[in-house]
Amino acid sequence: MSGQEYVGSERRLPIDELVAVSVERVYGLSEALQAAVDAGAWTGGSANDPWFGARVVGSDHRERTAQLVAELAGGGLDAERETITALSDEVGLARPRSLREAQDQLDLMAGVFQTLEAFTPQVFGAGLPEMVAGTAEGEDAPTDLGLFERRRLRSQAKRLLRPGTSTHNLHGLLQRALKQRTRWQALAGKGSVPTAPLRTPQVAAQVEALRGRLEWLEARLAGSASARSLVDADFDEIQVLTERLRDADDRLAVVPHVIGTLDLLRANGFGDLLDDLAARDASPEESGWQVRWVWWSSVLAHAQRTDPVLAAHDADTARALEQAFRADDAAHVRAGAAAVRERVRRQVERVRADLPDQVVTVRSRVLHPGALLTQAPELLTALRPAWLVSPLAVAATVATGLWFDVVIFDGGGQLPLPEALPAITRAGQVVVFGDRTQEVVLPRALKSPPATSLFQAMEPLAPQLNLAHDYRSRDERLSAFAAVRRYAGEVGGFPAAGDATPVATMTVHEDRVVAATVAAVRETVAAQPERSLLVVTWTPSLAEQVRGELLRRLDDPEIRRRLSAAEPSIVIGDPVTTRAITADTAIVLLADERGGAALVQAMGAEGAMVRFWSAVSRARRRLIVLSTLDPQTFPEDRLRTAGARTLRDYLRYCAAGGDPQALQVQSLEQSTPRRRRRTASTGSVLDAPVLPVMVRHEVPALIEALAAQLRSRGLTAIPSYGVSGRPVELAVGGADGQLVLAVESDDSDHGETLRFRLRLRPEQLAGRGWHTETVYAQDLHRDLAAEADRLATVLGSL
Repeated sequence: MSGQEYVGSERRLPIDELVAVSVERVYGLSEALQAAVDAGAWTGGSANDPWFGARVVGSDHRERTAQLVAELAGGGLDAERETITALSDEVGLARPRSLREAQDQLDLMAGVFQTLEAFTPQVFGAGLPEMVAGTAEGEDAPTDLGLFERRRLRSQAKRLLRPGTSTHNLHGLLQRALKQRTRWQALAGKGSVPTAPLRTPQVAAQVEALRGRLEWLEARLAGSASARSLVDADFDEIQVLTERLRDADDRLAVVPHVIGTLDLLRANGFGDLLDDLAARDASPEESGWQVRWVWWSSVLAHAQRTDPVLAAHDADTARALEQAFRADDAAHVRAGAAAVRERVRRQVERVRADLPDQVVTVRSRVLHPGALLTQAPELLTALRPAWLVSPLAVAATVATGLWFDVVIFDGGGQLPLPEALPAITRAGQVVVFGDRTQEVVLPRALKSPPATSLFQAMEPLAPQLNLAHDYRSRDERLSAFAAVRRYAGEVGGFPAAGDATPVATMTVHEDRVVAATVAAVRETVAAQPERSLLVVTWTPSLAEQVRGELLRRLDDPEIRRRLSAAEPSIVIGDPVTTRAITADTAIVLLADERGGAALVQAMGAEGAMVRFWSAVSRARRRLIVLSTLDPQTFPEDRLRTAGARTLRDYLRYCAAGGDPQALQVQSLEQSTPRRRRRTASTGSVLDAPVLPVMVRHEVPALIEALAAQLRSRGLTAIPSYGVSGRPVELAVGGADGQLVLAVESDDSDHGETLRFRLRLRPEQLAGRGWHTETVYAQDLHRDLAAEADRLATVLGSL
């Protein structure tokens, strides 16, 4: 919402319209309205936009409407009015103020014209009422007139007839003339005589054509602020209106492009909301937000009316229940561990009682563990039910014929299948943790073809469970690039609190690679002496040079001690030797002694991607990348392999500090120009996007509104905070930007279990510096400001 606070509309959808609008449709309508407003559906408020709501569909409508308005405003209406006024002045009638008055006068004149075709003008004289009475017959005949008087009046009327006129309906013709005279004198004054110039029919036809044009324009303006009866409107009012419409021709040009969207929203029950938004000149962002707000608020209001459980909602009780669930679930886990220990104890007691000879064997402690396991298998496995053994040592440690209930392999994607076979033959059940994107890494001296990994062999044979969370990285930005590029967004992490950037990069000169690495080590140790440090170089020789330079040139006893200890807290090596090591901070040197071009070329070699992903995934808290290649001036002409492209993209990602928005600007939409291939593609698609698009959950309207409320109080509030597909719904911090409060709501569905949502996720966030607070949709809907105040109080107490 760009920091602007929106006040949610009070308008609600009735239930019959609410049930007809699905969640997918309401979000589609929201996006469509936002696009329509952005295209200019209204500007300056509907009261100031004469074309808002007009029924102008398509370019033909628009062109015809624009032409008509221009003609009327440009003198056409005045010309028509002058013609009408001239005729009225000629016959002595008052000048008509509207088209309806003009047509009434013309209808009267048309009738007079017809009367004068039958009678001479003297028919409208003073004796007209008596002639009407004298020509009446039957029940209509007056009783006070005698026979001779009636004959005289009838003869008088006949003398006024024009030659050739029938006397069959003489009384009717006189009656019509009397009505015309009465109406005429009401308009023109007593004593005036009706008349009709010869051009009356021509003017009447002209006025009828004008009426048709005005009625067509009136139909176009229906539904707009300009809507009115143009036939009844004053000519001056029509002139002002058409001039205003003409001057807003740019608004008319927009109407055909947005009317479909506006009609669709009205058809789905959002008409009142549209009128309100247009009247307030709401922004595109607010307009889309209000559609979602009204729909969700309507859903909640209906649920509260019909569901007694929701109607009885109490936030304090709900939070207490969540806290009780977390405590009970944690107690359940602890109880499970205690139950396992108790079962182990009982098993040991049973074996001791049943096999005392094995007790004697174990107590002698003279045998190798492997031999001891052969001599006393039941007791030894009861005492030590879990064994940690290298696959290469299984055959020497566990004799053939001995079985373990479960054998678990870690790193199955890097383990050659032959090396795993000894352990598999001793397993009742096999569980393999692995990664289909990994490759087997054989010793450098071994030049055999790539081997099948244990994971590859087991994948089609065993049921699978995908692990979707990265728990190693304290900040998900450390692993976000790999999560998206390597795992297509199927793996997500957790964002860290605060505002520190966990990823940094530095471009170094090829002649200063070792010196720059040594300087980075010194700075890191000085700033964080208690944290472990891993230095990963692209080649083994660079690792030896860095180690030698540290030991030879540095006089820092702490670094010497940490390098030389039995379990050193500073480890230096290449991706192969460090692939099983993690550290708080990792310094990764992406450089080759032969230069940057050699590194780009090496990224296309077999196994290079395995080493790359291993090198950049060792850090738990902070990652520093040193490279001789500048991410902004990368040699684009050398991007002939997927590995080289990945290297370029990763350096850009690190240069952006792991910021996904900066990444999209710098890389996602950049594409290397296509080149003509000489052979068929090998799979390294040069023109593929840097990263696939990640599916992000829509920010609930209530969370957006809550964020605006918090920002209005001077706090930092960022909806959907994080780079993975499961961000913190609302990250809140003080004015200094330090984000420490993670707000999660019950208004979102991430497909998570209750245990994960209520216990595991809050625990992971707490381990990364967050305090988690839950807000409920009903409370936000009932009193958004009160919830914002409560969260501000919680933040102040941290």
